[in-house]
Amino acid sequence: MSNLNPDRNFLLAHIGFDRRIVRAEGHYLFDSEGKSYLDCLAQYGALPFGHNPAFLWAALDKARSAYEPSMVQPLISPAAEELAAKLVEISPCDEGYVTFANSGAEAVESAIKLARSKTQRPVILGTHQGFHGKTLGALSATGTAKYRAPFLVDTAHFTHIPYGDLEALEKRLSRADVAGFIVEPIQGEAGMITPPPGYLREAAALCRKAKTLFILDEIQTGLGRSGHMFAAESEGLDPDILLLAKALGGGLVSLSANICNARAWSSDFGLYHSSTFANNHLSCTVGLATLDRLLQDDRQLLKNVRAAGYYLRNALERLVRRYPDAFCAVSGRGLMHGITLSAWDGEESYFLSHASSTGMAVPLVCGYLLHEHGVLTAPTFNHSNVLRIEPPLTISIAQIEQLLGALEETAQRLTRRDYGALFRYIANLPQASPPALQAA
Repeated sequence: MSNLNPDRNFLLAHIGFDRRIVRAEGHYLFDSEGKSYLDCLAQYGALPFGHNPAFLWAALDKARSAYEPSMVQPLISPAAEELAAKLVEISPCDEGYVTFANSGAEAVESAIKLARSKTQRPVILGTHQGFHGKTLGALSATGTAKYRAPFLVDTAHFTHIPYGDLEALEKRLSRADVAGFIVEPIQGEAGMITPPPGYLREAAALCRKAKTLFILDEIQTGLGRSGHMFAAESEGLDPDILLLAKALGGGLVSLSANICNARAWSSDFGLYHSSTFANNHLSCTVGLATLDRLLQDDRQLLKNVRAAGYYLRNALERLVRRYPDAFCAVSGRGLMHGITLSAWDGEESYFLSHASSTGMAVPLVCGYLLHEHGVLTAPTFNHSNVLRIEPPLTISIAQIEQLLGALEETAQRLTRRDYGALFRYIANLPQASPPALQAA
C-alpha cells in the first residue's frame, strides 16, 4: 500500500504505469525487475541531457569538495549572481533582473505579482487551453476549466481569450485593466500547438501599446526544447518577462527563473517578494553547468536538436499519411511534438468508443508502448487525444528509430482494430508476437 496520492496511483495501475523505477541512466529508466524503458518523456521536458548526466554530478561533487554553501539567505550567493548575469546576457529580454524560484508554477506566481505591482492593474490575461501550473495563481492563469473548477478559483481578475486571436487580444486590452498577458510560444499541454505566423510579435506590440506587460512562458519550450535556446529567438521577441524552469535544473534539481527587463521591474516587488529557497547556491551551480553545456561549441547541441526534430517530424508525418485510421495529425516543433490519435468508433467495442470520447485512448496506448515496447510516453494534459513525444535533447537518431518502430507497430494494430492484442497488458496476459512491420 502507498501513502501517496491514491487517485493518481489508481490511474497509473490501470494503464500499467505502476512500475517501480530503481535506476536511471542516459535515456533509459530501469524498474525493480530489471526491465529498461526508453524515456521519450524526459519528465515533461525537465531532463535536457537525460538521466544522471556525469558533468552535472561533477559540478556538484566539485562544490561539495570545496565546502561551498547550499543556502546562504539573506547573504549573497556567488553562483546565483553569476547565473542571473548569464541568463540576462543570453535571454531576449533587455538588460534587467532575475528572480529565482523552485518550480515553473512559482515562477508564474512571481510574474503575476510583478505585473500587478508594476502596473497597479488587477487583471491577468491568459489563453484558452494555456497551461501555467497548478498553484492557485498559476492555476487561475491556466486556461482549462477542469483544473480550476474543483478549487473554487476566483476568476474575477483572471480571464482568457483564444490562442492566436489578435482581435480578441486587442479588444480585451482596450479596457486598460490588464496587468500582464501570459502566453506560451508553443501550447504544450493543449497538444503541442504552434501559433499563427507573426502572432506573438503582434501580441507583444499590442501589449506595449496598452501598457500591459508581455509575459512569455518558456517553462517548457526554453533552453533548447524548440531547437533554439529560447523559442522567442525564432519569433523575434523581446518579452517584458520570460519564465524558465524544467530544463534549467538539468534534471537534477528544481530551479526556475523569472527574467524581466528593466521596464518591468517594480521596487515593491523587490522589497516584498522573497523565498527561503531562492538564490540557492547549489541549485544555481547546476543551472550554470546546464547553460554552459547548452552554449558549448557554438550551441552545437541546439543544432543537433533542430536536426533531430526535423527527422522526427518528417517520420511522424509519414506515419499519419500511412496509418490514417491510427493517427490523424502531428503538431509541435523541435523535440516537443504531439501525434493525435484518430477517434475509435463504437463499431468494435462500446468500451473503446467510450475510452476514446473521454480521453482515455492515449493513456491506454501509452501503457501499451511502455509494457510491450519499453518506450515511455504520455498524453498532453489539456488535449488527451494527443500523445506527447518529448525526449531528452541528447536523444540519438537510433533511439528515435526505436520510438518510431514502436509507434508503427502500434499503428498497425490500431489499423487492424486488433484491440485485444493492444490491451492484453491490462489483464497481465502474455502478448502474442507482434506482426512483422510492412515495408514503407
